Amino acid sequence: MRILFSAIPFDHGRSGISVYMRNALKALKETGHEVTVAAEPEAVQDFAGFPLIVAPKWTRRPVLSMLWHLFILPFKIRKGRFDLFYLAAANRRAAAFCSVPTAAVVHDLAAHRVPGKYDGFRMFYQKKVLPFFICRAEFPVAISEATADDMTAFLGIPREKIIVSWNGLPERTAKPAGTVLKRYGLEKGGYLLYISRLEHPAKNQYTLIEAYEKLPASFTERYRLVLGGADWHGAEIIRARAAASPLADRILLPGFVADEDLEDLYRGPRPTSSPPSSRGSASPSSKRWIWGSPAPVPTAPRWRSWAGGPRCSSIRRTPTPSPTR
Repeated sequence: MRILFSAIPFDHGRSGISVYMRNALKALKETGHEVTVAAEPEAVQDFAGFPLIVAPKWTRRPVLSMLWHLFILPFKIRKGRFDLFYLAAANRRAAAFCSVPTAAVVHDLAAHRVPGKYDGFRMFYQKKVLPFFICRAEFPVAISEATADDMTAFLGIPREKIIVSWNGLPERTAKPAGTVLKRYGLEKGGYLLYISRLEHPAKNQYTLIEAYEKLPASFTERYRLVLGGADWHGAEIIRARAAASPLADRILLPGFVADEDLEDLYRGPRPTSSPPSSRGSASPSSKRWIWGSPAPVPTAPRWRSWAGGPRCSSIRRTPTPSPTR
């Protein structure tokens, strides 16, 4: 099959969606499909070996990228050249029209669940513009049962029309470096770990810091809190909250964690944490489990559906006030 695969936005390869894109492309290529990639100019080197449709340099600004993808890219999707348009992040980008069938992959609908997740324009785009085009896709795809439920609840797509295609675990691409704990002054078994981009309020690190402060001193003296991930929207709020904490010296924000360091970090902590404010993929916990790291499971529906029912021990999130951007 001849597929045009939209890898926009790629987030500089530092988000869960970019990980999904890399592995989906690898799987499509290995199964013999002819894949052309629509890519941002700064991401061209990440898709070596694939024919490319490269967005203009003026699309580096998110708003212009949204408009180019919506109104200009569709003219490049010609019937006879492609058999399918694979929209790998349909909750981020859309095409106003398309001459071939579209598979629209939705990872989450966080904008519908987290007030103020983005600025006013992006909230309008996420809640009003994208849903219109997702609903028109021939093949709406969700990465979990919870996301599929949200697509029905918020977008009105009949549940029977939605294809649930679970995220999986990629093969190990890099041998663990074995130096990450020493680099950050961590001891094996001596820290709590949460890996997610630093995004407020969506990823909920602010609440996690507050919860950590309420733990007994005997616990926080023994276990540090490690919040690994690249800076994203609202990262400055999270960093300011950590710096102002009475336990600031026990809280580590190492930034983006490279693939070769992830396994070592996941093998070393006490139970890791999973407190995002929105629903979507449960793949971070699957990495913890496969690498032997214990992980408490929140009561959010996305985790129950991933586990096949309420069979895992869980922790309950109690919302607390936090500043908005």
